[in-house]
Amino acid sequence: MKALRVVSHHAEKAFLAFVLLAVVLGGSGRAAFANLFLQLAAIALIAIAAWRLRGIVPTRALRWSFLLLAAIIALPLVQLIRLDPDIWRLMPDRGWIAEGFAQLDVDAPWLGISLTPGATLAAWFHLLPPVAAFLFALTLDPRGQRRALGVLLVAAMISLALGTLQFAAASPSLHFHAISNVGSATGFFANRNHLATLLLMAMPASATLIATWRVDRKGDAIPQRRRWLLAGPLLLLLFSGLLMTGSRAGFGLGIAAMLLSLLIVRRGSGGGLPVSLALVAAVTCVAVIVLAYVSGLGTRAVAEAASLSTDELRIVAAPITAELGWRYFPFGSGFGSFETMFKSAGGAVNLGQYYVNHAHNDYLELWLEAGAAGIVVIVGFLILWLGTTRLHWRAPPGDAATLGKAASMAVGLVLLHSVVDFPLRTLGAAVPFAMMCAFALAASVGVATPARHARGELRIHVRNATPQRA
Repeated sequence: MKALRVVSHHAEKAFLAFVLLAVVLGGSGRAAFANLFLQLAAIALIAIAAWRLRGIVPTRALRWSFLLLAAIIALPLVQLIRLDPDIWRLMPDRGWIAEGFAQLDVDAPWLGISLTPGATLAAWFHLLPPVAAFLFALTLDPRGQRRALGVLLVAAMISLALGTLQFAAASPSLHFHAISNVGSATGFFANRNHLATLLLMAMPASATLIATWRVDRKGDAIPQRRRWLLAGPLLLLLFSGLLMTGSRAGFGLGIAAMLLSLLIVRRGSGGGLPVSLALVAAVTCVAVIVLAYVSGLGTRAVAEAASLSTDELRIVAAPITAELGWRYFPFGSGFGSFETMFKSAGGAVNLGQYYVNHAHNDYLELWLEAGAAGIVVIVGFLILWLGTTRLHWRAPPGDAATLGKAASMAVGLVLLHSVVDFPLRTLGAAVPFAMMCAFALAASVGVATPARHARGELRIHVRNATPQRA
């Protein structure tokens, strides 16, 4: 017990390292050893987070979030429960399996809902790192939250620097994964869209850090002009990274993210943008755009983002995935089964130029793999997110409201990006996303956040409740 208290006391640094390593190592769902390392580390973090969260007084929103989290964790396991052959053969599109056993003159075994149990078990282990990030992030105090946002921003900037080299050189040697978007900025990811997701989350994170920056090292108040001089170039730099990824969704969402991030800076810091700085910012933006096009880099980026054809994978795969979802409704085909199911129904699409490992629409993929239960989880998550977002943007100015706006905005950007891609299938994006979910929830319900340990005890503060001692 005493050892756990000591570990818990110093666990924040381990958590920050975990977030950074998730971005560096978790850039592909097929990086087996890297993902295994993150999953093992997540088990330890979950245990420490549970210790730090003991004695919490849950509010209604927190109870709903824990219920939703429990459902997400339980669904893959439920799909693995073995059922009597007379039961599972009655489920949609399972008759052919029973016929196969009959033709072989073999008694049908007990099987689960999942048609790919190995992939479903792997999908469950894939949940551990984001679950650990969510639970641990709930225990961070305001200083810890800022540090975590800083780590996220540092990870994004390192990825952006690497992505710039990848974009300029267009060489496979600068990409870390066998299957990658060579010629586009991918950073530590295999997929350019997943780097775009990370950069999108980094925008509101940077806005929060700037808006809540009150004093410098000398103890002097930070002037408003300095905040804007920092926010403008930083957001523009992140947006340039989105251009280099060639992600169309990243480009469109990036414009909205920039505008909303500037609004967060304005509201969070309590001051508007001086006219002189607005003029300088406008001129700078125009100069950067002109320079990008003159150099040819901007032309490549925009041309990459503008290329869209009706035979593109996400357009071709969507109706096939939707049809498969109806075929296996209401139980689904099992988490992690998409690739196998699509090969059985994709027809000529599997023989073309495509590498079909995901539906490029996480909602359709969840509809196929989890059926009705997956839809319930999505609806529950959206209701919880909309409620917290509404609360944040109607709240009076303050550091907690600023963090809440930024975190809920980051979550919303990823939810929108998931309509045309699968960013949460890689730990490099899923772990920061889970952390931002926790920050949005903590800011909205007043969940505890002072993580001061006195004799190993964590004090939890909940809005409209007396601070509790574990």
